[in-house]
Amino acid sequence: VKGKIPNGLSGVFLRNGPNPYFEPLGRYHWFDGDGMVHGVRLKENKAYYANRWINTARLKQEKAYGRPVFAKIGELTGKIGLLTLLSQQFKKVF
Repeated sequence: VKGKIPNGLSGVFLRNGPNPYFEPLGRYHWFDGDGMVHGVRLKENKAYYANRWINTARLKQEKAYGRPVFAKIGELTGKIGLLTLLSQQFKKVF
């Protein structure tokens, strides 16, 4: 990175967004990622970066299994996607 942070510029920029914890099994859609918060802090002409996963109930379950276990948007295309959606709904009923 070239350049420098202007004098007097200080503050924090936070962004949350999708980042997949596990490598996607099939097609990937950017909505499929697990939640992650990114932060950049500007202080005394320096920048500091940190990020953290949002430990949702779904992510906790997938971590326990050690792999993705929930259907993802990228996988829900065509006839297979429709069958996957229907099977998920069927599981809720029974």
